[in-house]
Amino acid sequence: MTRSITRVNFIEFNAKVGTLQMYPVFPKYGTALLAAILRQRGYDVRIYLEGVSDMAFEKLADCDAACFPVFAPALNKVRACARRFRETRPETTLIAGGPQVCLFPHTVADVCDFAVRCEGDEVLPEILDCLARGEDARSIAGISYMRDGAIVHNPDRPPPAVPDVGPDFTLIEGFDRLGRGPQ
Repeated sequence: MTRSITRVNFIEFNAKVGTLQMYPVFPKYGTALLAAILRQRGYDVRIYLEGVSDMAFEKLADCDAACFPVFAPALNKVRACARRFRETRPETTLIAGGPQVCLFPHTVADVCDFAVRCEGDEVLPEILDCLARGEDARSIAGISYMRDGAIVHNPDRPPPAVPDVGPDFTLIEGFDRLGRGPQ
């Protein structure tokens, strides 16, 4: 059965590491790059960045697939958000990647459909295209997933080619309100 996947939301949580009452907001290069790659391929893409974007769940959940860049300090927020998707929007495809997932895919495999253990430049579009064709994306190299209560690790894949597109930070919801520091 083919599944229409047109809208993809990247949901990026930031760790709150306070220094002198300041909480840094760092959009990740990889998130903006993957979003640009998907946009170039025709997907309707949005990036929700904690501290910049409106993180109301209704906005986050307005998608066919949700992608989570996972860094260790934000792992609990990612897991909580993914669980909420499972409870309220079980039809949404959930994909996690990033440094935490590359090293510890088991930390998200129980709440996401796919854990990407490598650079997502080629893997992420491959997953989405595969699902759109009605194929089983669980054969893709470089991912992990749960099957019958156990985690399955597909073989690794070589590094991707250098993409012909750069990161697009304008895909961040609220980007137009970002400043260059205190005003």
